[in-house]
Amino acid sequence: MRNIFIIILYTLRELFARKLFIAFGIISTLAIGIIWMILANGSVMINQFGNANPGYDEMEKIVLGFEVSAILFLSDLFILIAIFSCANLISSMLEKGTIDVFLSKPISRTQLLVGKYLGGVTFVFINMTYLVVGIFLVVSFYFNLWSFTVLLAIPVITFTFALLNIFLIISGLLTRGSALGMIVTYFYFIVLSPILAARDSISNFISSDILKQFLDFLYYLLPQVHDIVKTVFKQILLQNENVQYELLIYSTIFLIAGLAISFFIFEKKDL
Repeated sequence: MRNIFIIILYTLRELFARKLFIAFGIISTLAIGIIWMILANGSVMINQFGNANPGYDEMEKIVLGFEVSAILFLSDLFILIAIFSCANLISSMLEKGTIDVFLSKPISRTQLLVGKYLGGVTFVFINMTYLVVGIFLVVSFYFNLWSFTVLLAIPVITFTFALLNIFLIISGLLTRGSALGMIVTYFYFIVLSPILAARDSISNFISSDILKQFLDFLYYLLPQVHDIVKTVFKQILLQNENVQYELLIYSTIFLIAGLAISFFIFEKKDL
C-alpha cells in the first residue's frame, strides 16, 4: 500500500510540474468568479422562473438547479482537459530509463500501474473538489440556502473520469503512446456514449433488429458515462424514487474488468 501511495504522489508531482494544477486552478477560479458576477443580479435569474418572490421550497429548487447546471456544464470541459492532461502518464512511465528506474525499486508492476492510475484519478478529484466546493460556497452564501447534496458531484464526476481513464491506460500500454488513447477516449466521451444513451430513441429509426441488439450490447458492455452524469446524478439530487443504480453497477464491473485487463497486459509486456 505504501508503494502505491508513493507512486500516486509521484504522479501528482509530475502533473504539478507540467503546470496542470495551476491551469485547472485558474480556470476554476475564473468560472467561480463569473458565477458570482451572474449572481450579483440574482433577481433577474429569479424572475426568469416567473416568480419574483418564490417560497422556500421553490427557491431551493432554483438554487439547486443553478448549481447543478453550472457544475455539469463545467464538468464536461474539465473532463476533456483531464483526458488530455493524463493521456501520457503511461507512455511517459514506459520510456526507456524511466521504467527501468521504477522496476529497479522493490515495487511490483501491479502496484506501479495502480499508483499511476489512481494518481490521474486523484488529480481530477482534487480539481473537481475545488471547483464544486467553490461553486457551492458562492451560491449558498449568496442565497443562504445550503443544498449539500450537490457535493455528490465530486465523487460522481471523479468516477466518470475513472471509467474513461481505463481507455487511456489500456491504449498507453498497448501503443506506448498517448495519441490513440486520447482519440479513443474523446470519441467515446463526445460521440459514442451520448449515442448509446439515446439508443431507445435511435431504435425508432432503425429497422434492423440486429443493429438494435448491437447497440444494447455496447450500452451494457461499455461504461455509461453520459447517463451517470446527466441522468443518475440528477435523479439522486431530485430524490427520484427510480434512480438507475444499475448503471453504476454495470460501470463498476467495467472498471474492475478494465483494470484486470490492464494488469494482465502490463505483466506480460516485454520492457
